[in-house]
Amino acid sequence: HILAAGLNGYMATLTNLKNPVNKWKCGAAPISAMMTVNRWSPNPGATSIGKPAIHPATVDLRGKAYE
Repeated sequence: HILAAGLNGYMATLTNLKNPVNKWKCGAAPISAMMTVNRWSPNPGATSIGKPAIHPATVDLRGKAYE
């Protein structure tokens, strides 16, 4: 549905995954909402440069959420 709506820059999302498949909910989230900008300067006193990044997160696939 993301493509049919003409959207780009979105990531597909699914919720209610513990329920039967017919109860799953599909959605979309803008990729920019997950991004931060890391700023750094090549030299002291220089103008900082921003580099967009999506930071990884560790997920415990054996954790309570996945029981």
